Amino acid sequence: MNLRAVKKIVGINVKRELVYPLNLISTINPITRIFLTILAWSIIGPALKLPISHEFIVPYFVLVGLFSIARSRAIPRRIARDIRLGRIGVQLARPLDIELNWILGYWSSALFYRMPALILLIIWLLLQPVPLSNILMGILISGVGMFAILQLYVTIGLLAFWVEDPWGFEAIVDAIIVLFSGQLVPLMLFPQPLQQLAAFLPFRLIGYTPAMISLGLIDPSPSIVLSGVLWCISLWALKKLVWKKVLKNYLLMVYEGVSPPLPSFLVH
Repeated sequence: MNLRAVKKIVGINVKRELVYPLNLISTINPITRIFLTILAWSIIGPALKLPISHEFIVPYFVLVGLFSIARSRAIPRRIARDIRLGRIGVQLARPLDIELNWILGYWSSALFYRMPALILLIIWLLLQPVPLSNILMGILISGVGMFAILQLYVTIGLLAFWVEDPWGFEAIVDAIIVLFSGQLVPLMLFPQPLQQLAAFLPFRLIGYTPAMISLGLIDPSPSIVLSGVLWCISLWALKKLVWKKVLKNYLLMVYEGVSPPLPSFLVH
């Protein structure tokens, strides 16, 4: 990996975002969303017959917010924008892998603004009587889940080669991820058919599952990690298939003179 190129991309994106100081307000959003969810469940929770103690309500939603803080639909939106504006040729010519360029281009700035919220959540977590081994397992599982979802995000962004704007796909998939990751409602409260569906999908791995493991309410199991790895492989293969179609379409556009040529190392 070209570390100098990584450093340059991260630096450029952070500096570009710092041109707009009002963007610092965005650091409030993750905390606000988590706080409002906790407030709502603190009000309605005591009136419900929950399968867990009410003292776990606040820790659960804080942990779900912590494990899912890196999730964002901005990545497919940026990919689609580069395709629509014809910037894909410039991205392909950069020294780093094009997907890594897209990911660093988003996370280098987004994580900078989410860092205050992340630090606050980690400090809160360290003050809780949560076993360190469970937390580490939760981090591992959420990392596997985030990699799987990242493959899905990139695939959705690449759909801009066939549809005018995949915004609708982004919105639908993001809503499904939020729902089935347990960010709004713990999956244990879903009807049984939806619980079975949630157990099959990978979205629970970036919220519900690592949070419940950290709280000691679910035992860590190798099968959970294995299912996440299988989803990573499946979604990665789907992304690669779509990416090959994208390059084929792009080569056709180059041949017809619609787009600038590909770098020579991609043609051979």
